Formats: sequence, C-alpha cells, structure tokens
Amino acid sequence: MNRPLSLVAILSSFVACAEGRDTGYEAQVEGNPSAQGATAADGSSETPAPVDAADEMPIVDAGVDASGWPTCDTMPSSANITSIPDIFATSASSSTPVQEWIERVFVTAISGSKCTTGQACQIFVQDASYATLQVAAHHAIRIFISPAVSQYFTQIALDDRVNVLGYAVSDATNEGMVVVSPSLPGCMKKNGTGKVTPVTGVLLSDLTHDAYKYSLGPVLVKVSNLSGKPDASPMKTFGLWPTGDGGPFDAGPASQIVSLSPFFLPSNTFIGLTGGQTTRFATVTGVFGLFAASSDAGPRTEYLEIYPRTSADILQ
Repeated sequence: MNRPLSLVAILSSFVACAEGRDTGYEAQVEGNPSAQGATAADGSSETPAPVDAADEMPIVDAGVDASGWPTCDTMPSSANITSIPDIFATSASSSTPVQEWIERVFVTAISGSKCTTGQACQIFVQDASYATLQVAAHHAIRIFISPAVSQYFTQIALDDRVNVLGYAVSDATNEGMVVVSPSLPGCMKKNGTGKVTPVTGVLLSDLTHDAYKYSLGPVLVKVSNLSGKPDASPMKTFGLWPTGDGGPFDAGPASQIVSLSPFFLPSNTFIGLTGGQTTRFATVTGVFGLFAASSDAGPRTEYLEIYPRTSADILQ
C-alpha cells in the first residue's frame, strides 16, 4: 500500500496542535543550554527479536470490539512482532506505514496525563530502564493517536506495561514513531505495571536536535542543578540553563534552548512555580522530546523539550 500522502505531511501539524505550544514565547525565553548495562523496569521486561518487515495487511485476528476496532487481546498475524530499536532502524527507509506489534513496554508519559476522547494524544513508551544514554538510545518511542480514535486509549496510564499495535512511520523530522488513526488502526493493552528509572547524570548539552533524531529518541532522563524562569502562564514552556552559568541571558536561537514543558502534566499545567521568578531546580525528570512548530511563512521550527509527568518530577 502506498503511504497516504497526507499522513507524514500533516502529522507534525497534528502534533503541534495537540501540544498547543505558544511559539511566540521565544522572544521572552531566557536560558543557556550549555553509565553501563540495562535493567528491566520491573525485572521482567524483554525485547522480542525483530523479524523482517512486511507491507501493511488488513487486521484479521487482533481481537476486536463490537465496532470491529482491534483490542490487542492477541497479536494479529498481519503484524510484525518487533522491538523499538528495530522500528528506528527500519521506519526511515520504508515507503509505506508498516503494521507493528510491540510487546511488554512501559508507558513513560501521556499528554495531559491521560488520553481524552476527541483529542489528539501522544504516549511515550520505553522497553526498560538503562544506566546511560548510550545504552538507552532508541529504546523509547512516541505513539501518536489521532483525535478520531483517542477514545480507545483513555484507560492507559503512566507506568502501565502494555502491548502495542500500530503503524511505524518516519515523520518530517526523521523521527521514527508509531501512528494510530482511522485508516491505520491500532490499540494498546495493559498487561502489568512497572516504573522506568530515568537515565541520570544527563547534561543539557547532551540533549540536542541531532541526539533526539538520530541517536537517542525520547528517553526518560533526569537532569540536575538547573535554573529557569517560569512564564506567568503555568501552561507555557520556559527555558532552562545550568545553575551557576551566570543566570538568564541570551543563549541564541530559542530552538537551541532546552525548555521545560507542561504538556504531559495533568491539565497541561505547572503547579507550584512562580511566574517571572528565576527558580533553581535540584532535579528535573522527564521524557526528552522535540516539538516541531509548523509555519506557513517558512521552515518549521523545532524546539527541544523535557516533559515532566507529575509535579514530583520537578524538585526545587
């Protein structure tokens, strides 16, 4: 099947609308962006061996509800059982979305903390906990769920261990991801729980555009000794810089600044931060992300983000 021409072309626009980032904030943003082995998050996670990719086929036995939508009770014979690293390795070279089945991965973040019926939703999953960025590379992935099918994902929660059915694609930022939409059906089924431990010892300088797109992906990280100036609106991102680097100052283009985003917090809102006040953070934990803002006036702007999931991820 040929890839729908509109899928990749408009995917980032859907994501941008879902995130609702105020891209005019960059004029006020201030900041300066200046480990071995792996352990399963609950001692039982395992990455299944990848198999050869196949063209998209109709779902025939995934288990379906009364409407015919897949439920992930069983793996469809039409899908490839795969791993997250394998999706990154193959999606960029595929000319069509490929139906994939991923087993026993852990939910590390959900936009707004849960999917809502009728709204676009993003879910990040990671296959295990890792001690370093090098080992964690390409072991986490974004799942984009279109508004028309988000009702099938409203029961999924942070730290669920799940099986996933969806279609692997590579978007315009070269990010491998899994997509679920009316024409690309998929599902997610909880089969346990487990808390992924973030990679520690991470520096803001480790979190670059190239690192996200080509080497790391959306890994759960913890960064220490940071400062930032929260916006007056608790629903807006703000820039971070290493504490002790002289305080807020012009760090160049806003797209090079790593920002703290509330998009994966409940109600997309920071709690307990004072707007306009420079704040020191002992640690910030969250999924490393990239937000691409579409523009009719020119090239897209890509912003580096850290996505905390709860207020406990932001320690002052």
